[in-house]
Amino acid sequence: MNKMREEAVWQRVMAACEEGPAPKKPCPKTDHCLTPEQVMELLEQALLDACTYRTLAGRVRKEVRRSLLQLAQEEQQQVRKLEAVYYLMTGHRPCPDRPKAPCVACTNEELRKRYQLEVESAARYCRLAEHAGSFAEVFHCLSRQERCHAQQILNLLQRCL
Repeated sequence: MNKMREEAVWQRVMAACEEGPAPKKPCPKTDHCLTPEQVMELLEQALLDACTYRTLAGRVRKEVRRSLLQLAQEEQQQVRKLEAVYYLMTGHRPCPDRPKAPCVACTNEELRKRYQLEVESAARYCRLAEHAGSFAEVFHCLSRQERCHAQQILNLLQRCL
């Protein structure tokens, strides 16, 4: 390599170094980022879950009732976590729609549905955690709780059937 070419290359390298790396742009509002709308949807689902577990608790015997009320309480704790995430994202307190109590015809059938919903919720929280930034650990925790809820429902069905 001749001297003039070498100098030209070094000038380009030095100019690029002075500019520095391009600043990282904040994540645009796409499917790859957690949005306040997604958090609100999760919040409303957790409220519905808590309401459903309280409704189911009113239909069963004492030992199963205690477990369902515990599930309802844990869903309320999830609501509080999601409210905090929403507030941190937006700077506004969330005002979710309050759910209506579900009409339950068959307790065992509703528990079967709840099991599937808990499994799906666990997977959804896990997917969202990948794009949740600083809230990733919160979503991983929520995913683990949902998997535990599915296991508890399976145990309840074993006792009820």
